[in-house]
Amino acid sequence: MPTYTTLPLLLLVLLLWRWTRGNLLAILAFTSIFDAASVLNFGALGVSPWLLALLLCLPVKIARGQLHPRLAPGSNRTTLFLLVSFLACAAFSGFVYPILFHGTPIIRAGDLVALAWGMPNVAQLCYLAAAAVVFLLTFASTPEERAEAITWYVRGCIVATFIALYQLANAVLHVPYPNQVLYSNTAHVVYRAYRINGMWRLNGSFTEASDMAGSLIGGLGILGWDLIHNPLKASRTLCFALMLAAILMTLSTTGYACLALMFALGAGLYLRYVVRSGGVDPAKLVVLVLLAMTLGTVFVVSPGARTSAGKLFSSVVLDKRGTDSYKVRTESQGDALRTLAATDYLGAGLGSTRASGLAYTLLASTGVAGLLLFTVGYLSLFLPFFRPPRRRPGPGSEDRLLERSMVALTLLLCGMVLAGSEPIMPVLWLLFGIALVSPRGHAGAGRARRSLAGGYVYVQHTAELEAVPR
Repeated sequence: MPTYTTLPLLLLVLLLWRWTRGNLLAILAFTSIFDAASVLNFGALGVSPWLLALLLCLPVKIARGQLHPRLAPGSNRTTLFLLVSFLACAAFSGFVYPILFHGTPIIRAGDLVALAWGMPNVAQLCYLAAAAVVFLLTFASTPEERAEAITWYVRGCIVATFIALYQLANAVLHVPYPNQVLYSNTAHVVYRAYRINGMWRLNGSFTEASDMAGSLIGGLGILGWDLIHNPLKASRTLCFALMLAAILMTLSTTGYACLALMFALGAGLYLRYVVRSGGVDPAKLVVLVLLAMTLGTVFVVSPGARTSAGKLFSSVVLDKRGTDSYKVRTESQGDALRTLAATDYLGAGLGSTRASGLAYTLLASTGVAGLLLFTVGYLSLFLPFFRPPRRRPGPGSEDRLLERSMVALTLLLCGMVLAGSEPIMPVLWLLFGIALVSPRGHAGAGRARRSLAGGYVYVQHTAELEAVPR
């Protein structure tokens, strides 16, 4: 049945098609933020907005002849082989393993049931096929379209942040809030902000707070990368601050672990930037000093700030083991391992069972082979960083795209490993594809060279080539 989200989503897709000039990757990246909404409901199953956007836009692209799937020169073929093998393994598991191990006792959602092939397998296989299409669409897109998709992913994260802040305004000021539009997913249960230890907890347009934290962290990582490598802009800095505040207000251990990883990566990237650029940007240094002084003053002057920080740390770290959510997640992980053993370490099939944490879900559904293929496929994306960079004329936008996508992908997987579920998240496969087809260009110092065709002098810098008008 259609939901209250159906008509607004159709209008949104039409607007996105116009704004992005038919960039399907960008449309999918943006609509994926509405995780707690469904456009159609079939019993207990909801069709996600990004899937309907794919079904609407893909036939148009095919009819116009705008899709030409092919690998770009310098693409990471090792990763391609591994990830395609994983997709085949996951599809095979969903079709065959529930039949092969039919009747095997497994625990699903805390209940002991007999394994059987059913609608959950069909649903997950459909979403897996759609994720594979997103992955393949990156091959048929231009570098400009892939870069625009990253931009729209960040914009989606910003919109989700504003929805979360509006959710907070609803809780505090009781302003009207469109629950039926944003939360039409049949599996969604938390419809408003609520308190933990006296502090508000937000989940925005996602099914739960940890899901929002693990989904927004990729966009926050890209914004952080931009702040490090580009001149400061007020709009970008403000969006980074608001998104950081939203993730902090999820009160999610997943989110805080992802933030710790992000700041560690950021520190390493900034140190490299300082070494390559030959010095610290004065504007960025002033902002960091002012921020540190402001935070230090607040904690010294305000006892309430220290109390709130202590409550926050206790809620997210110290008291986490005693919470019901921690116990449920631990039990689901144990159930996943028991399912793995009961199916001779092959898994029960994609969609048959799920656990808290991507690794446990992969083990329980696709077995040891599926987890190994997925993990090695991700790690192989780092191979270009260990190879000599290619020499090529022209601006080094692909260098930036490769590194930005890898930062976002690493942070996204951090959240999924801690509290994720099935590997069907569209942004995950979008980033996989972008990283795979973005070769590493020349990164060393060099001399200026003249373009015979364009009338430019390309000046080789430490990180990229810039086109400078002659």
